[in-house]
Amino acid sequence: MKIYPHPKHKWSAPYLIFIALIALQSLAVGIIMLKQHGMGEEILLTHAREMMQRLAVGAIYNARRHLQSAENGARLTKGLVETGILSPENTPDFEMYLLEMLKNDGEFSGLVYGDNQGKFLYVTRQPSLHGNNYLTKLISRHDGKKHEEIIQRDENFTIQSRAEIHDGFDPRTRPWYAAFQQQKELWTPPYIFYTSRDPGITVSLPLFDKKGLSFGAFGVDIEINSLSYFLAHRKISAHSFAFIVARDGAMAAHSDINRIKKFDKMGNPQLVNITDLSDDPVVSALWTKIGAMKTDTLLQGSTIDFAVAGKKYLAVVRSFPGNSRWPWLMTVVAPEDDFIGIFRRARQHHL
Repeated sequence: MKIYPHPKHKWSAPYLIFIALIALQSLAVGIIMLKQHGMGEEILLTHAREMMQRLAVGAIYNARRHLQSAENGARLTKGLVETGILSPENTPDFEMYLLEMLKNDGEFSGLVYGDNQGKFLYVTRQPSLHGNNYLTKLISRHDGKKHEEIIQRDENFTIQSRAEIHDGFDPRTRPWYAAFQQQKELWTPPYIFYTSRDPGITVSLPLFDKKGLSFGAFGVDIEINSLSYFLAHRKISAHSFAFIVARDGAMAAHSDINRIKKFDKMGNPQLVNITDLSDDPVVSALWTKIGAMKTDTLLQGSTIDFAVAGKKYLAVVRSFPGNSRWPWLMTVVAPEDDFIGIFRRARQHHL
């Protein structure tokens, strides 16, 4: 049997050129697709950073408006008292004025007055099933005797109950009374309100009589909760969060209010410092980076890209304006995956 040798296959030059062109085209398409996906991711991330910057600027603007409303209320009251239109000595009329003021401005949580003799008047809301009820706390002094009283009112200011109390409160020991001691308008750092036991801040001013002598202080309270609720309704992505923090780390607000609720063993609320959030590695890593930033950089606003446990995050940090009375930083944080996660998964699917 004759065995024929297997013929060697010869590739023609045109065929080889055709194959090479196909390979080059496939390679070029692959490179272009990868480049386009990379450009697409960067476009999305740039857009995300711009959104976060706008949120930070908008939040600062609205928070300032919120706080300036309290300042305006305090200054208005100071003007009425010092011109003699309104007198704290006329307790019933002064109380009605404060109740009306509180009722007509939902941003205030309480209004407070105290003088250098220990006289005190405080009004606040008490939410109920039928709307807002109101509570008044009074301290008066007659013939050297101290009289303390709590008055409960309904939404129409009709008295529901009144009772004498003896809790040893002295307004002259409270942070807001420093306006009298320092003879100037001031914002307190966050502190725990005596009556509600909630954390908050107060703008307070000294009050002067017609002779120019200071006799007491008046303040407007804002609860930290109200600033936190404001941030909670301005999320930019599924897992984003925002917070306002003082330069010393004191937390003024957080979009997740539960993150800054802290209680002692007796169940009393306590103030939260950002260092108390050490169980959150994202916040800890970001705070370390913020600590290394210069004041000018914070005033202009800065975007920070960082990673924790292999997961990438975007953040924007911006301080309140340099002439602001509030030494606070507005911070917005979001995982990078919130913005480009779907894009990356789609790319992997197509590839």
